[in-house]
Amino acid sequence: MEEFYNPLDTDEALTGGLNVDFEKIDRTKSWKLYADKTQRNIERADVVRRIIAGPVLAQYVWAPVVKKDDNDKEFAGYNVFRRNYLEKSTLLDKLYLAEKSVALQADPDAKDFQFKYDEKWIYLVLCREHTTTEVWLAEYNKNIKTGIREVQHKEHPVKKGFLLYGPAVLYDVMISKIFDKTKRGISATSYSVVVPESKFSGKVPLDFWERGFLPDFDFVARGVFTTDEMDAIEKFRSEHGGFKLNEFLRAYVAPSRDEDVMKALLNNPLNPFAEKKGKRVFPDPKSFMAELAKLNVHMLTAPKDLATKEESPVNDEIPTGEPPVEDQSPESKSFKANPFTEPPANSPKEEAKKAAAAVDTSEAEASW
Repeated sequence: MEEFYNPLDTDEALTGGLNVDFEKIDRTKSWKLYADKTQRNIERADVVRRIIAGPVLAQYVWAPVVKKDDNDKEFAGYNVFRRNYLEKSTLLDKLYLAEKSVALQADPDAKDFQFKYDEKWIYLVLCREHTTTEVWLAEYNKNIKTGIREVQHKEHPVKKGFLLYGPAVLYDVMISKIFDKTKRGISATSYSVVVPESKFSGKVPLDFWERGFLPDFDFVARGVFTTDEMDAIEKFRSEHGGFKLNEFLRAYVAPSRDEDVMKALLNNPLNPFAEKKGKRVFPDPKSFMAELAKLNVHMLTAPKDLATKEESPVNDEIPTGEPPVEDQSPESKSFKANPFTEPPANSPKEEAKKAAAAVDTSEAEASW
């Protein structure tokens, strides 16, 4: 039997070896803000998510390049690479250092660098506002990741020796994006993570994070997932090579190798003359080109009048502090047996079979 999610995996150091292009990605910048009637000058977005797998860390680098459309006409665009955060001497790191050194010579106060990585934490989720049940990839910032981690590890204030909620796969979380119109820059946007309700509150022992779930834990019979939700998870796995979900996420965030970056830039040359919002991305193209030549990077050697078909990504406005994590702990419904410390009661055979097909109970850590 195969596990589809192991919550005992570390949050910080996962890598892999597969590249998949997704069309459906849940990003905070796509969440629609609305006016908060209880607080003047506040706009917010509240979304409800079920965490299925993750997080794994991805550090994206957006390189301005020259591309060609289907009619072989050139235009200004971007190649997206993933930095290997376990190393500090990759080609992407050298491009960043080259850009930074040239930019600081032109402006000692420069702080915005194109080759500085954009850090995201990658999950697989169910988006509760969707009318159909399907697994989506999600890219969240560090503050949301920290909020989710906080609720997972919080100890129950009354039932000593138990977690208040336990792993996030058990329950829905509400993530709020809050925009304060009286502030500017990154301080204007903050995030919070709350648990509206969880029938597993006070049911998961603290040592869960050391041993995981009992081998015969049944996700459907215990009410963690409906049959439709489990079917959606299995469908996602079957459509993406049958990987366990965390293995799939590791593969998805696999870092770009130096040879992959060089090959991509041979097809789409780096553009030292790129512009963003009417301003040059690289303030001294000539000096930057000299540094690029030392790295043998294929580049545009003279400015061209290029149409812009791909906009530069806009990073989420992330507050510098940690997010407020609010806990709402309604009274849990009682179980006849504690699924974390006692064997499950009799369950429908078909439901148990579905759950067992997704969960690996053969390994010692026997978890999600």
